[in-house]
Amino acid sequence: MDLVKFQNDVNQMTEKLSTGLKEKDVCRLNNVCKQLTEMYQKNLVKINHSILELICASNLISRGYSVKVEKDVSDILVCDIFAKKGDGDTIIEIETGFTPPDHAMDTIDYFAARIISKIARYSQHCSKFSLATPAVGILPISKIFMLPPNARNEKDVKKFKNCVIDITKTPL
Repeated sequence: MDLVKFQNDVNQMTEKLSTGLKEKDVCRLNNVCKQLTEMYQKNLVKINHSILELICASNLISRGYSVKVEKDVSDILVCDIFAKKGDGDTIIEIETGFTPPDHAMDTIDYFAARIISKIARYSQHCSKFSLATPAVGILPISKIFMLPPNARNEKDVKKFKNCVIDITKTPL
């Protein structure tokens, strides 16, 4: 996709999402749009991901959050959306369901491991963590993640940790 097409798409979505927002919130959403365009020029974001970031950012902005996209949360982690309101903060990770070619034979396992990995890595950097996906996606979130961290069985946690390491070859 070329830059002009990207700009047209994100500007069109920003305009749609601005309907009903307060004037100051429209400015904040326009800033997110501008940040995404700058990142696209550096080949750091794609259009499908950016549209979902705009949708989530619009919702958070309308609820009074300040929003940053593609924010460093550690030396090695960059979250898709970081939002702050009062003393609380939230991270939203966009999950489009992309599977790299080397996992073509184990797409479901890879996808499940990817979700587990995102929950484990990002949730420790915020007071609230969420995943966002297109309406056509159903996330394979294990029941263990519906429990508060202190209510999780250590044996089950290790099982999921090993699953992530086995499939992604990335330690948690």
